[in-house]
Amino acid sequence: MSNLLFDERPLVIQPGLAFILGGSDEAIILQQIHYWTQKNMNIRDGYSWVYNSLKAWHKQFYWISESSVKRIFTKLEKMGVLITGNYNKAKFDKTKWYRIDYGALDELSQRLGQNDLTTGSKWTDWKGQIDLTNTIDYTETTTDKIDSQTDSGLVIKEFIEFWETNIGFMPPIHIQDFIYEYQDWREKGVEHSEIIAIFKKALTAAIGYNARDKKKYTLKILRAWLNNNWLSTKVIEGEEKQFKKQMESKHSNNNYKNSSYMNKPNEAW
Repeated sequence: MSNLLFDERPLVIQPGLAFILGGSDEAIILQQIHYWTQKNMNIRDGYSWVYNSLKAWHKQFYWISESSVKRIFTKLEKMGVLITGNYNKAKFDKTKWYRIDYGALDELSQRLGQNDLTTGSKWTDWKGQIDLTNTIDYTETTTDKIDSQTDSGLVIKEFIEFWETNIGFMPPIHIQDFIYEYQDWREKGVEHSEIIAIFKKALTAAIGYNARDKKKYTLKILRAWLNNNWLSTKVIEGEEKQFKKQMESKHSNNNYKNSSYMNKPNEAW
């Protein structure tokens, strides 16, 4: 059994668990699933399971939006640490059953170099943890490696460094939001290096506009680009130039109209 999880009910987490899962909410949800499965109320195929509707889970994590709870469960499934099943008596009942793959959790921990962090003795802050796993070279990262690192936060390390160079410390909650955004862009088939370049461009725009909430404004820009299927910096720059030309043309036409109006003899005189 993993030493990253508690056997008690309090909603507390170890920093190392939050780090390897990519957020504190992820860690809290997995910790709570661990708590319920330890009660051994639903044994199937040799494993202890827990099941609930999405609304019931949301009541346990009421500070997280229901859509985010659903997304986190899906994320943990994709990471392989959360296994799903269906042992419902009624065939029409699609309620998911969950159990933790402790082996996958420990493997993820070892891969990210978190073994020594479980005691908390080396925990300083998020940035310090990245330094401990600095053997990853993104210039040579393959798609498979990227996918395996997406949920840990390491995959957007280059963007985080860009943020911290231009703005300052990037809170873990911001990192989590940008990881979600990164996943949406990946699902559109955009390559890793292109996504990072696009993220940097969006943040640069937010800084240029002197937006008060840089995270919110940057994500708003990224969402607009994604919804419009502007999936490369080349396309984005092309659309920006086109928009600029339209604005300049509109401005020029307005000036012409105003000039014509002012020079037209006033018949009232």
